[in-house]
Amino acid sequence: MAESFKHHKQFHEEGENTVSSLAKLISNDLSVMEGKQKACLLAVPVELLISIWSHLPNRDIKSLRLTCSYFHETAILRLDRLFLSVNPRNVDVFRAVAKHEVYRRQIKELIYDDARLGDYKYDQYESRLQAMGRPLPRYPKSYARACRSHIKKLESRKGYDVDRPDHDERARQLSAVLMTRDSWNIYQDLQRQQAEVIQTGSDIEWLRQALTEKWFPSLKRITITPAAHGVLFNPLYETPMIRSFPFGFNYGVIRGWPASYTGQTPQPMSWEDEKEYIKDQWRGFRIVTDILANVPEHGISEFIIDTNQLLTGINSTIFEKPCAEYNNLATLLRLPGFERIDLALAVGGQEYTGWASLRSGWLRRALAGATNLKHVRLWTDNEEIDPDVGTRVWGEPDRHFVPLRTVFPVDQWSHVAHFGLGHFIVKLPDLISFLEALPALRSVEFVCLLFLEGHHMGLLEQMRDTLGWHNRAPEARIAISMALPTHLGHCEQRKIWIDRDAYDFVYGTGGNSFTTGGGQDVVQLGYGIQRDSLEPAHDRPNVQFRDLVRLGYYKDE
Repeated sequence: MAESFKHHKQFHEEGENTVSSLAKLISNDLSVMEGKQKACLLAVPVELLISIWSHLPNRDIKSLRLTCSYFHETAILRLDRLFLSVNPRNVDVFRAVAKHEVYRRQIKELIYDDARLGDYKYDQYESRLQAMGRPLPRYPKSYARACRSHIKKLESRKGYDVDRPDHDERARQLSAVLMTRDSWNIYQDLQRQQAEVIQTGSDIEWLRQALTEKWFPSLKRITITPAAHGVLFNPLYETPMIRSFPFGFNYGVIRGWPASYTGQTPQPMSWEDEKEYIKDQWRGFRIVTDILANVPEHGISEFIIDTNQLLTGINSTIFEKPCAEYNNLATLLRLPGFERIDLALAVGGQEYTGWASLRSGWLRRALAGATNLKHVRLWTDNEEIDPDVGTRVWGEPDRHFVPLRTVFPVDQWSHVAHFGLGHFIVKLPDLISFLEALPALRSVEFVCLLFLEGHHMGLLEQMRDTLGWHNRAPEARIAISMALPTHLGHCEQRKIWIDRDAYDFVYGTGGNSFTTGGGQDVVQLGYGIQRDSLEPAHDRPNVQFRDLVRLGYYKDE
């Protein structure tokens, strides 16, 4: 350790790379740090220490703070976001941070985990055993099946990949996976805890009190997500609940809202006809919007529904006619200074109603209330590779076309700088006309659009030529983000992103990413990057299998 610090004594001249290297060195040595090594760190100027601490992950800062009082004072945790859910561990941490005079002032984002532990029932045969006076099995067969299924999915996601450090971490958990009976006992305890929070409403009351009394003065963003648990041993967010799980705990990963799978797109009923227990699949969305609509001057200016590329969303029929949930969301959007809305809608079955949730005008009215809006994203759960959906939509294209101006009050959006659209049915002329009407636009994001007329290749060409973006000065250029499905197995989080290639084509320095001759919605090999929203280390070029082997992404087998 001492020799390493001597080697890096020219910190101020060598800059941030040196700080990052020192942080990595300290992170690696924390578990074996001895008195002499600690003394070397104590001799380092406090300004340098604080800079080094800024490169450490919070888990290492926590360990460092336990080594001595000096590090406890200088190594401050970075808590800019906080989690809440129906789990008591998340509620307890929320309460503790809310009462901490330093940490509560750092919080800028609250993430509400809207996924709940589901019920696994004993089947009819298992229940008959109990009726006959015999003990129930140690766990339901359905729970065991779910656990086995998630292990298979974990193995399937890895595929032919070479072993990466993130794979190794998951493999260690898999090798130590708990026995199903032990996992089931833990799961039942978690269910009981969840039921208690729901019954008492402690999550609701703590959130209401926090916003009413302004415990988090820097809080500007609230995110609702059904996807916090990600996939087995690889969560999207490491919430306090998830961090508290035993090593190797396989619990049949949960998702909070009905989600689309190939050929199994959920079709939500009309909201006014739904029973309360069905509506409470979206409990987090319901309670958070209710609180935000009724607590005055809470200061929230950004509201995000984050599905992390899962084909799911809130029941879109709340926009067919006003209801409590619609009114609460509309009230939030009307608040002075509101700037960002990310919506994800479950639209299954809308093809049979003429897309009433989009045509009604209520969504447009709600969005029109946000006069200072700067960032807009709208996702649906339209499944781009579902042949049944394709038949229904493409058979009568005009019946399924909803002009963008029917949904978005573009003529009132003088400040919108970012516009994102995903899994949405469009016509190219309508989309181009819409983009032309956004005077403050600085970035666009298109994910798996479904074209009734035109195609992705034409979209890039018209952004370049019709909109004249290629004539823009470099500092005025609009950033472009575009993704299409991989068609390499059904993994919703994996897409081919052509951000750089699309930008280069539109601004005149690159080729078109799409094939010609009927494949204008297919990305050519050699263009784009395949990304996985759950695995940052998955990034790889969009090339043939043998090239991925040669480049070291796949095993040579």
